[in-house]
Amino acid sequence: MASRTASRPLRAVLVVDALFEFLVGAVLLLFRDDFASGLDVASGAVLLAAVVFLAAGVALLVVLAWPADFMVRWVGLLNIAAGIAVWVLVGLRWGSFETDARLLTTAIANMFLALGALQLIAALRAR
Repeated sequence: MASRTASRPLRAVLVVDALFEFLVGAVLLLFRDDFASGLDVASGAVLLAAVVFLAAGVALLVVLAWPADFMVRWVGLLNIAAGIAVWVLVGLRWGSFETDARLLTTAIANMFLALGALQLIAALRAR
């Protein structure tokens, strides 16, 4: 039976995930207009994305305060879903993105997928 308390590797992947969320949110806030033009979207949409990333970072800090294996699995699944969603967005809007925007969005999508996979692997190994 899986433990209810997260192990050190589980906590570590949550910390890395929270740092990733805060970093992306801060970069989006600092360079909002640049990203808006590169992604061919309104500046408000980039601001909303930044707020979502920052809120996700805060939510991960809450999860870290009361960690459990099942929470890490859910966070991993949500990261994989987010990675897939970003790749779908990139695929649908590929022609309207500038090269730098393509690089950024695909890097973010891949980071979501990698973090999600690491979280699921860590949760499975903690059993």
